[in-house]
Amino acid sequence: MGCYTLRVCAEGAQVVTQPTDPLPFPHSPTHAPPSLEPDQPSTENKDPLRGFGGWLILLILILLILLPLSTVVNVAATATQVPTVWLTDPFGSAEVAGPTVYWVLIDMAVGIALACCGIYAGIKLLKIKPGAVRTAKTFLIVVFGYNFAEFVLTLVAEHRGNTKMDDAVTAELRNVVFALFWWAYLETSKRVAATYSRTKV
Repeated sequence: MGCYTLRVCAEGAQVVTQPTDPLPFPHSPTHAPPSLEPDQPSTENKDPLRGFGGWLILLILILLILLPLSTVVNVAATATQVPTVWLTDPFGSAEVAGPTVYWVLIDMAVGIALACCGIYAGIKLLKIKPGAVRTAKTFLIVVFGYNFAEFVLTLVAEHRGNTKMDDAVTAELRNVVFALFWWAYLETSKRVAATYSRTKV
């Protein structure tokens, strides 16, 4: 119902009623009450596989922690086993000990470089950076290629009865399997696809 105001005219005592703007009706269509329904949860993060967990978090831990630690241990062990002159004078040592000096030193250098690349790939995966999966796959391909080449060279070399060479063959084969397994995981994992779906994987 409308509301009215009273106005007294100056000429007389006549009372005049004048309508004013009506108050908004509580349920008027133009003044609808605010919705009391709770905000609907976004459907963007409903995928249970999106995020870190399972094998993905294990891969990141390997790249960021386990691989660098194992590299440090291996390099330190190699440095203590080979003659010091191999490290201080590799060219002169090669004239005496042969190409084994270069093999050992190159293997140490490549191991350190691969560990650094693994850390870089792990950081990109952890921060869900564009191209993270592609970087990790490239790293694994390099690991596979280098260790497979070393594996073949070690096999064709004369190493029967040499325990160190036998251990090297085992380590190289283990690295080959490691690279193949994790590359296949990144290629087929539904969690990886869901987690990095918004980036250029």
